[in-house]
Order: sequence, then structure tokens, then C-alpha cells
Amino acid sequence: FDEFGLIICGWSAEWDRALYSALEKCKSHRFTTYWTLKEEPTDVAKKLIQLKRAEIIKINDADSFFSSLEEKVSSLHEIERPHPLSSKLAVATLKRYLTDERFEIQVHDLIFQEANRLYEEFSGDEFSLNTAFNLEEYKSRVLRYESSIEILQHMFIVGCYWGRKSHEQIWAKCLERVNVP
Repeated sequence: FDEFGLIICGWSAEWDRALYSALEKCKSHRFTTYWTLKEEPTDVAKKLIQLKRAEIIKINDADSFFSSLEEKVSSLHEIERPHPLSSKLAVATLKRYLTDERFEIQVHDLIFQEANRLYEEFSGDEFSLNTAFNLEEYKSRVLRYESSIEILQHMFIVGCYWGRKSHEQIWAKCLERVNVP
């Protein structure tokens, strides 16, 4: 219970003493605990809610709560925003994948996820090549380009240095993908 958040639903905290004890022993509050309730919690549950610093969520029933939660999580995956990976996390993930040939597909997917994000961003109006711009706008655009490519740039540095011959095609295709006409 120390390495993940927790959603507790439909548990009074009275019947499973081993689970209660395990939760009670975990003193870390690194990740949030959510406790869903239809009505007032029992005294035993109140004690554990306070101990875990749990966030209380009032619900009508478990089925509708989890259906709604699943819809919201799915929607977050579908939102087209810049990839939330930090450069350091992307590089660490890539390093882990590069150490084992079994992760060839994951290397490809990680790189192209970022390349596709950049392609979409560079294809937008903000980076349109059909608009005239002065020196100040040019400087501003260069800074935006540099900021946008930071994650992929760091992955390229690590990947080209530590990657294998089999990865060369990934890097070449990635450059082709990001090159917006």
C-alpha cells in the first residue's frame, strides 16, 4: 500500500482484520487514499480514514462510481495534449528499453509517440510556414521549437549513443515523421 494510491469502496473496515492491520501499519502518505461512501462510515472506518488521511467521496453505488471513473480515465487518454513525460522520465524509460532486445517494439512506440506529438504540434497554426514574421517573431518561434523538441532531443542523444544498429531505422524514420512540409 506504500507504492500506489488506493480506492476503497464498499468496505466497513470491520470484517477483514488482516487488511485493516496492513493498512494501519503503512505509515506513508505518499499517494492518496480515496474512500467511497454511500452513508456515514462506521467508527472503525472513521479511525482508518483519519489514519490514512483518506479523501471521502460520496457515491450512490459502486457500479455507477466505477463506470464514471472508467469513462473519465478513458477520456484523459483520448485528450490530445503534449505528452506528460518529463525529459528525465522519457530518457530513463528509453534506457531501460535499450538494455534488452525484447523491448524493440517499446523503443519504437516510445519514440514515435513523441514524434507524432511533435508532428501534430508543428502542423498547427502556431508553427505555420504560410505566415510572415519579423525577427522578434522568428526568435520567439525558435525558442518554442527548442522547448517543444526537448523530450525527443534527449531521447535521440541517449538512443543514438546507447542504441544498437537495429535502432538506426527508428531514428531515421522519426526524423522523417517530425519533418513537417
